Amino acid sequence: SLLAVPLMNAGECIGFVGFHWIGQPHVYSDSEQRLLTVFAAMLVNVRERKRTERERSAMLELLQLLGSAADRKDLLKSVCDFLKTFSGCEAIGIRLKDGPDFPYCQTTGFPDEFVRLENHLCTYAENGEAKRDADGNPLLECMCGNIICGRFDSTKSFFTTDGCFWSSCTTDLLATTTDADRQARTRNRCHAVGYESVALIPLRSGTETLGLLQLNDKRRGLFTAERMGVYRWMADNIANYLARQQAEEKIRKLAAELERRVVERTLQLELANKELRAFSYSVSHDLRAPLRSIDGFSLALLEDYADQLAPEGRDYLQRLRRASQRMATLIDNLLELARVTRSECVSSPINLSDMAREISAELKSVDPGS
Repeated sequence: SLLAVPLMNAGECIGFVGFHWIGQPHVYSDSEQRLLTVFAAMLVNVRERKRTERERSAMLELLQLLGSAADRKDLLKSVCDFLKTFSGCEAIGIRLKDGPDFPYCQTTGFPDEFVRLENHLCTYAENGEAKRDADGNPLLECMCGNIICGRFDSTKSFFTTDGCFWSSCTTDLLATTTDADRQARTRNRCHAVGYESVALIPLRSGTETLGLLQLNDKRRGLFTAERMGVYRWMADNIANYLARQQAEEKIRKLAAELERRVVERTLQLELANKELRAFSYSVSHDLRAPLRSIDGFSLALLEDYADQLAPEGRDYLQRLRRASQRMATLIDNLLELARVTRSECVSSPINLSDMAREISAELKSVDPGS
């Protein structure tokens, strides 16, 4: 006698367990059937607990992997290898944004010809520029382009509510849906190669789509809605790593640019100071000779012709001498300033009131009537 008991998980039948009575024909009683049903439920619980433990262990391993100090290329290769082992899929790919396109940056398990033909999602004009829609966004083809651009219909069973795509039988999917159902005309190269199980998960950080995670296998039935939730969690953490890595790279570039500008400005300042010193020396030396002449001839007039000059004339000459001497002092100060620019600055207290009184007295002496 054979009794088949369904294995139920969250209201879904995930299989059957058979009980075979060896010997005489036997009719299972209600109590025996209830007991075997409880036993089947225990099997499901053990199976689910082991699956959950395996997923938790895999999540921890992925986080440790993303936290390593490896460079991006090596780390993404390790991530693809890890996902291939964890998922059991024969092919894993990661697409990342590069200009308007999203080519593969890392793959494992895909044939080289498949990667070559599917590498670009953009459609290009004859001049080599990417074609764009009315809003200026690049036109991305196939289902990968749909997921990256957020083109999906969550009422369709092959789309998730958060914009992922999955199919455990692409043959049936293509036979029962239209281009409108799939949101765009698809290339169907995955199906042509023989991939029946396909999952596409966007790599998003905040509102920005950084790329796409792709899992392919030629066997049917590898993906479930529950399993897609695990892959989505993993894709989110990969996207967070990529966003952090891009931010760090941007900071490094900004720091390098800032350092370059500081060096450039320092050189410009040194050149300006050098030119200022040269100008100061040139001006001061060129002005000294005429000032000496002015002061000397003024003194000669006062000494030799004082008796022939009116008091007002003598006053003018004395003012002339004082002005030329003040200008000589200014030249000396200018030379001192040029020397100061080459030495370390030393701060000291200054009485601004005294300085204001000195300046005021000097201005009054130049023009007493003001």
